[in-house]
Amino acid sequence: MPEQPGTPVGSLSALTLDSGALCYYSADQSFRMEDLNCDFSSLLLVRQGEVALTASGTNLQAGDLYCLPGGSGGDMQVGKGARVLVIKWFAGPFASCCRQPSPVTRRGIDLLLCDFMQRSRFFRDHDDAVASGNRLLETLDIALTSDLHIREPKPVPQDKRVQRAVDHIEQNREWSFSLAELAGIAGVSERNLYYLMQRETGLTPYRFFQRCRLLRVRLRLVNCQCREPHISRYASDEGFSHLGRFAGLYREHFGELPSETVQWRTSLADSVVETG
Repeated sequence: MPEQPGTPVGSLSALTLDSGALCYYSADQSFRMEDLNCDFSSLLLVRQGEVALTASGTNLQAGDLYCLPGGSGGDMQVGKGARVLVIKWFAGPFASCCRQPSPVTRRGIDLLLCDFMQRSRFFRDHDDAVASGNRLLETLDIALTSDLHIREPKPVPQDKRVQRAVDHIEQNREWSFSLAELAGIAGVSERNLYYLMQRETGLTPYRFFQRCRLLRVRLRLVNCQCREPHISRYASDEGFSHLGRFAGLYREHFGELPSETVQWRTSLADSVVETG
């Protein structure tokens, strides 16, 4: 059976937290999420493309930030090529008191969310992702209910030598890890690169290389349109020869086994309606 007999609708990254959840939709085709009714408030950030909320008749474009009150219901129409971050609150002041942020707060929130998504590339593991997500929701809760001024976050990484190493790892999928070669590309010694990457990103060079491979496997699992995704083949394609070890690393980074990712991907596919 071919890996993708149909056109993929897109992918979803989801992170469940103590007081809410973060969901990032990436639409390869236009689709509709039905019945958005939720007891608590949500925050939508459109990073690319167009999104329409049927209940309120609201059309959102790239860069728009919108607060969706709890219990508002309706469908969300996600346009082809759209990228949208949805944050749902289960607890906290904003969960039951939704109001649109002021322009100053809106700009700060946009910076915070974009910064979080950039930093997500460097999460050490699932626990680190959850801790970072909880801090984000706590800060957003305060900002949305008190118009807190938010300072612009510093980029990660800041060091250009580290950025060269990061770019090489992310952009060269077939590259086999070599600390000596990577240090040469960065323009520093192996020891300095090891130190600089830990300082700038919280990850060693190899740990970042490993995470990039795991992320690519996960993307294939959530994008796959075949009935039974080839987990072992996807893992092997990224250099993971021992399936048990791969599954353990996957769960460490994402908080679930590869088979569990496939299960919720299948459930999600049943809840969306492809529209073009």
